Amino acid sequence: MLIDADGPITGRVSACSYQGGRFRLVVETEGETLINHAATRTEIGTELHLAIRAPWAFRDRDRDRDRDAVPVPLRESKHA
Repeated sequence: MLIDADGPITGRVSACSYQGGRFRLVVETEGETLINHAATRTEIGTELHLAIRAPWAFRDRDRDRDRDAVPVPLRESKHA
């Protein structure tokens, strides 16, 4: 997830903390909370546009518990 002025995902920064060389941003979008990192501090309440450049996902172990351990290819997000 990258900060991109032309990105299709819009959100507001709800928290910003320094983490040794970069800032961790918590961005609230339409019902989702996203975590992003930036090189510069961003004020809380700032509106950002985001874009997904390399989609990936965590696997839901509870849901997939009874399935075989064969990897399943992920479909790209509609935002990618």
